Amino acid sequence: MANSVEKNTFSVILYIRRGKLLKNGEAPIFLRITVKGERIDISTNQSVDPEQWNTDKGQIKGGVADAADRNNYLNNLKLKIQEHKRDIVDKGFELTALNLKDAYLGNVKENRGIMEIFDEHNQKCEELCGKDFAPGTVERYITCRKHIGQFIRQKYRQADLPVKSIDHRFIKEFEHFLKTVRGCMEKPVPLTIYGQSKLTSTNQS
Repeated sequence: MANSVEKNTFSVILYIRRGKLLKNGEAPIFLRITVKGERIDISTNQSVDPEQWNTDKGQIKGGVADAADRNNYLNNLKLKIQEHKRDIVDKGFELTALNLKDAYLGNVKENRGIMEIFDEHNQKCEELCGKDFAPGTVERYITCRKHIGQFIRQKYRQADLPVKSIDHRFIKEFEHFLKTVRGCMEKPVPLTIYGQSKLTSTNQS
């Protein structure tokens, strides 16, 4: 039972690496994110005299010069992690320590969702319907979006996935889904894969 609880926990703490002191004798301060037993450390670019660190509270001891301001800065970093956690969960992505680290470090593009980008793409196509896009093409994009959404929900039990999830395996499994579940044997497959390639290029632009 204890292991089950541990695997479903989330935590973010501050700690120092006493075994890797800097040349000035101070210990670097790190953020440690733990999600379902997976740990990832992120440097805060801060350091402190090991004797001035309160391990139990995860902060610089009171009475040290600028301790209040530095602790406030460090606590704000923890709050940013919490905010990114809520954002990932609200978007329906799987919460992992790596996803949190990517979000914290500003790798926003990689954290954008397939469905999120598809919706943006289709909205632009609809706005240009009859100008740059034929009605039939727009309708195929809408159908493509519907199929991908159903595939993600059925295969991954998620509302969306990071766009970096699109790889060869994803495409082959999606082709299999289209043929076996949707009954699309020929034309819809390349059309949908084309739609995915546009998603990737849109995300990288």
